[in-house]
Amino acid sequence: MVRSLSGRKRRWVLFAVVALVLVAAALGVRQLVVGRQAMSEADYATAAVRRGDLVVTVSGTGPVAAKDRRAILPGVAGEAIAVAVEPGQKVKAGDVLVTLDNDALVAGLEQARANLKEAEALLAATVGTTATGSGGGATSALTVVAPADGILTSFTVNPGSRITQGSTVGIVVGASEVAFVADVTRTELDLVQPGQEVAVEFDQFAGQILGRVASVGQERQGETVVWYQLKVLLPNTGLLKAGMAGAVLIPYGNDQIRRRGTTEWVARSLVQSQVAGTAEEVVVRDGAFVKRGQVLVRVHSDALPAEAEGQRARVRQAEADAAQREEDVASLVVRAPIDGTVLSVAVDPGDQVTATTQVAAVGDLDHLVVMVAIDELDVAKVQAGQPATVTFEALPGRSFKGAATAIALEGTAQSGVTTYDVEVEIPGDAAIRPGMTAAVAIEVGRRTNALLVPVETVSARGEVTVLVNGKLESRRVKVGLQSDVDAEVLSGLREGDVVLLATPDSTLPGMLFRNMNMEGHPGREGSRAQPGPGAAEPGAAPTPAPGQ
Repeated sequence: MVRSLSGRKRRWVLFAVVALVLVAAALGVRQLVVGRQAMSEADYATAAVRRGDLVVTVSGTGPVAAKDRRAILPGVAGEAIAVAVEPGQKVKAGDVLVTLDNDALVAGLEQARANLKEAEALLAATVGTTATGSGGGATSALTVVAPADGILTSFTVNPGSRITQGSTVGIVVGASEVAFVADVTRTELDLVQPGQEVAVEFDQFAGQILGRVASVGQERQGETVVWYQLKVLLPNTGLLKAGMAGAVLIPYGNDQIRRRGTTEWVARSLVQSQVAGTAEEVVVRDGAFVKRGQVLVRVHSDALPAEAEGQRARVRQAEADAAQREEDVASLVVRAPIDGTVLSVAVDPGDQVTATTQVAAVGDLDHLVVMVAIDELDVAKVQAGQPATVTFEALPGRSFKGAATAIALEGTAQSGVTTYDVEVEIPGDAAIRPGMTAAVAIEVGRRTNALLVPVETVSARGEVTVLVNGKLESRRVKVGLQSDVDAEVLSGLREGDVVLLATPDSTLPGMLFRNMNMEGHPGREGSRAQPGPGAAEPGAAPTPAPGQ
């Protein structure tokens, strides 16, 4: 027979069962929590706060090119009859690259010269002819010309100056030689002979200039002795001018006798005007090197008839036409505009070229540049002069030091991203070829012996989780310079503190962003920062917690 429990007994049984369930649940939860806590403390991924060097860079890629590259255009049309260079050849400015032929240009120059002579003759017939010497042709009296090759001195004519007929307006002196003149005694005079080489020293600069004795003699009576003039001709490379003081060194056995003197111009030719009037145009300045027959001043004279003015205009037009055609014919010989290396040659003998055909390219490979596009969020960090490291995938294992030299003022927008071109210059190297793709890292920040933590340990709120005696505590820190790997700690931590990197389930506070603070944005191409010497490398194993 089955007996049923009374109501009171059933309630006590139910209470007992519930109590047992609650006790078991409490024990289970406690065991779970204890086990969980023990696992967490054992399995924390941590890193120690340390000191090291931090280097932050802004990066980008771009092609390398010669800093000074010139595309060579002839400026005139013609047939290529000779190509004097090949790619890779070194050239100097002025070296011949390509020679063209154009009979029409040569014929046009000859005709222009004939027209100029005819115009000059007509003007001469109108206003009178001023002879400029044999071979000089006829020159209009409305111009003042150089009587010889040399340096123009004592030239004071300005536009608007009044000039009288026959007046001297300047002096042309020989520029290739100067004379050094000194007084010597009779005994010293006998020690040198015409043509003998002697040295002259100058007060204005160190060193000696060798010259030859030009003449001896020209006696001059002094107070107690008779002096004789010694004249030495010196070559002039541009250092010498009239009135420079110095001393001639006269050989005397194993010794030398020094006699003071000064320089003077050897050859002097007066510049004179053949007509009275007003200086309308001054073509050259005092001190300029001039050629014989070169126009120095154009003179306007109210006394000349209007016909002469018209003839003068025709002469000017003929001069301009002849000068242009001279340039055109000279352009048939295509020359290198700079010292450098021939990068390409685009023509062969027999090819027809136009004025705008590129016949060659020359570049200065001693100075190379890489143009890299830098994101608008990073370009403000870049300044001219910052050091840069350049590498090439085509040259593994090699790196080249350079510097940022220019930053574009205007950006380029593409797909919603604005970038700015930054020029980085590096020295030339035989292994680097123009067009190679270069990877550039511009150093925009550096800290030495800084207090460092991995960037992922710092939260967006500026907090880190520190492991202290097996317990976790949150601290607020102040962060300075930051790379993709490390962050500089300015306050809030000490060297040796242990900070939390991550937990097994990544649920604890402190699971943090990477490279996202006030100075950077994650994953931006061309702005990746790099750790410096002493900083942790990406992928380095975390520092184990105490007891691990």
